[in-house]
Amino acid sequence: MKLCEYASYIRKEADLRGYAADKSRADDDLIRPFAALQDQRERLLSLQKSTLSLCWLNDKQKLIPFDKTSFDAIQSEISRLQEIITSNSVVLNELEAAVEDLGIDQMSLGILRMERIKALEEIEFLKAQPDKALQHKWKAVLEVGGSREMYEQLPETIAARQQADDKIAPLLARVETLEHQIHALESILAKLVI
Repeated sequence: MKLCEYASYIRKEADLRGYAADKSRADDDLIRPFAALQDQRERLLSLQKSTLSLCWLNDKQKLIPFDKTSFDAIQSEISRLQEIITSNSVVLNELEAAVEDLGIDQMSLGILRMERIKALEEIEFLKAQPDKALQHKWKAVLEVGGSREMYEQLPETIAARQQADDKIAPLLARVETLEHQIHALESILAKLVI
């Protein structure tokens, strides 16, 4: 499913069912711009329709405004909205392509950020595990008057740190991938005109 289709689906679900989970997904930074673009298009259509009520048709079927100032203000707003819609459409097409190129299947910037936080927390947990597991060795080293260097050179300490490093390596790679994806998406989203 394309990002724009997913955004439309989620917005409809949030509007129809009103569940908090659906509303939360619809409010995601990756989904919300599609709803904003749709709102901008609806506003443009409304303004274009309201233009007709500010005019009358002369005998040559030409629109003549009743109040030139009001008419010009609405025309100016219509032009501004058309520019914003054109610009945002280009940005959302770029966003759609980036989601596909980056292989993002969650279609949620919030989920990507949560995954990054969880991976970083797991890394911190794994880094602390060797010292927790070998606390009795550390106490033994202190009892004989040893130092931190002596503790770090114990074969058990070296093996525990290596095991932790082996578990941490794929998590670091995952964090790097997530940060790249998040940064790429955020840089595209920053181009939107709201």
